[in-house]
Amino acid sequence: MRSPLTTALVPLCISCLAAVSAYADGVTLVVTAGTPLRIAIDDTIALTRIGQEIHGTLVEPVYAYDRLVLPAGARVTGHVASLETPTKGNRFKAWSAGDFSPHRQVTVRFDRIVDDDLVIALDALGTRAIANVRRQHAEDPAKSPLEDDASTSLASRTKQELRQKVRAAVTSAKARADDELSLIKAPGKKERLKYLLVNQLPYHPQYLSKGTVYDAELVTDLSFGTVDGSPVAPNGTHPAPLSVLRARIVTPLDSATARKGSPVQAVVTQPVRSSDGSLIFPQGTRLVGEVTAATPARRFHRNGQLRFLFERVERPDQTDMPLLASLHSADVSADERIGLDEEGGAAIKDSKTRFIAPSLAALALRGSLDHHEHLDPDGDGHMIRSGHPGAMGTGGFLGVGAVGAIVGPMWRPAGIAFSLVGVARTTYKNVLGRGQEVRFAEDTPIELQLAPGPSPAP
Repeated sequence: MRSPLTTALVPLCISCLAAVSAYADGVTLVVTAGTPLRIAIDDTIALTRIGQEIHGTLVEPVYAYDRLVLPAGARVTGHVASLETPTKGNRFKAWSAGDFSPHRQVTVRFDRIVDDDLVIALDALGTRAIANVRRQHAEDPAKSPLEDDASTSLASRTKQELRQKVRAAVTSAKARADDELSLIKAPGKKERLKYLLVNQLPYHPQYLSKGTVYDAELVTDLSFGTVDGSPVAPNGTHPAPLSVLRARIVTPLDSATARKGSPVQAVVTQPVRSSDGSLIFPQGTRLVGEVTAATPARRFHRNGQLRFLFERVERPDQTDMPLLASLHSADVSADERIGLDEEGGAAIKDSKTRFIAPSLAALALRGSLDHHEHLDPDGDGHMIRSGHPGAMGTGGFLGVGAVGAIVGPMWRPAGIAFSLVGVARTTYKNVLGRGQEVRFAEDTPIELQLAPGPSPAP
């Protein structure tokens, strides 16, 4: 039979054990093999050989469990590991556009990180280069509340709705314009213009452009020792509504192949804490969801669309819990023109400027077909026919690139042929052909926003 003292101490001991368990035991900080390090190339370089030195900057911080172990901005060094010859299909596609440059697949191996005076050896392999990376946010146009008074006329409410739509359209257009002009306004525009012109030549060196991003996967683990764990939030604790979680996609997504109900997974890349600082989700927590809508691209330049939601959290050593979150932002190439709506849906945004190239090609063809007679410059007195040199040069450039721009004005039949190719190529690409698919590659960094209300019950 227990004494009164024992009876009083048992609940106290249980509460003490609960308090102790609220703190994680000693935590070994390890960044496991397979974890991607997002690295941006520091300077534009001409690729000449395997072993060529590469310098970059870590653009995404790296966490292990609940700690920052590699800050954004750390310098990274590596070298060219391989230069693979492109496939025959890719070579033919480039040649048909008048581009005879190498276009080799570049693999970069990063082997060292320098943060202040600390040098960390690593082995990370980057195989997929991403150009012109931007963080694309979901649109959230300013909304003014509509008048709900019954006395408000239908005309008045309609005007308010129209003003809201116009304001939202102007805001969206300005954001897109600012994004498109950012490359021109940013520092180094003379250098970019230089390489832009060089890349128009029929043959030019292959460059690795400044700002190109690699998601270099660790080949071996990186260990940062053992530390005392942070206080852990009680089981069942949810982040605050509308919180934003930083994660990366584990399941590659493509509007061409995704189907409604297809599973989607992501991994939390930055620890999530409660208002009192206790740890809710450590780095590495897995998020599980599904595709809720997917429309593949179709003919007549109708682009693909994709929407997915995350509905569950799988936590290490704890039970799964429900959590409703939608896509808030994604770090993708601006060249892909992916736009996000306020509900997290992703679609390709077309610009009206896509009609400029087909129109210009048609005008160039017309100018090439028009001919005028003039005396032969050789002086034998007979008349010769020729098209407009400027039109044939423009049509040739739109057809087969710089080769067409040079050869077209020199030989009228070639100029007309190249102009026809330009009309066919630009019209198919911008008007008649299949639109662009929405794609999120594996390891794409994303931000997820939680639902505004409480998380659903399990």
